[in-house]
Amino acid sequence: MDKDYFYFKSFKLRNRDAAFKVNTDGVLLAAWVNCADSRNILDVGTGGGVVPLILNQRNKEAHIDGIDIDAESILEANFNRSINDRAEQLSFIRSSLQEYVAIYKGKKYDLIVSNPPFFSEVADLKKIKDTRKYNAKHTLLLTFQELLSHSISVLAPEGRIAVIYPYNIYEKFVALARRIGLSPTRVLKVRGSNNNSFSRFLMELHRSNTSSTSIEEDEMHIRDNREPSGYSQKYREITKNLYLNF
Repeated sequence: MDKDYFYFKSFKLRNRDAAFKVNTDGVLLAAWVNCADSRNILDVGTGGGVVPLILNQRNKEAHIDGIDIDAESILEANFNRSINDRAEQLSFIRSSLQEYVAIYKGKKYDLIVSNPPFFSEVADLKKIKDTRKYNAKHTLLLTFQELLSHSISVLAPEGRIAVIYPYNIYEKFVALARRIGLSPTRVLKVRGSNNNSFSRFLMELHRSNTSSTSIEEDEMHIRDNREPSGYSQKYREITKNLYLNF
């Protein structure tokens, strides 16, 4: 197999030029999020387009827009759209979220997903010399407050926002979301392995004035040294339609 490509069961994508490469966080978010009833989806920070391609595999009826501030990432996402014959269902635009919602403020999305920049301290990124990778990973250009506040402006009345973030900001994130007018309805807490503490959380949020007030909570670990495959049963179940070795 060509080392420039990442191969899934139902599609492949070039994984060479995007600032943010295919990673476990993005794949897990796209495999976990509830997208069955969504007809218009927005992916914020799309990179090479892996999240839209997975969502398209799971929901053939949806139209999915992907945005990213990095020009080479958008070029690669459009290349991946073409080699997988997804021109009708996917579109990719170079834009920040702030610019995008200002231009397309009349457009409403049933689902907005994002595997966003995580790091807030320069020390977190001291080993990253590439400016494009720095921008892809740092919250300087898109804080989680900005992500939520701008996303809600293009969110349909019954729409949902789904994100993945480090677990150490969980309480702060929920408190801020509630102040903006969003409430969590579905949460997955993730450990890297069966012996670790939580490292990530995945969350779906609705507008606080929607009828649903209950929260569906679950947890999982990715690696499991007790399993022959080295991966937990739950992780394999969530991603079994994607990875070649599951």
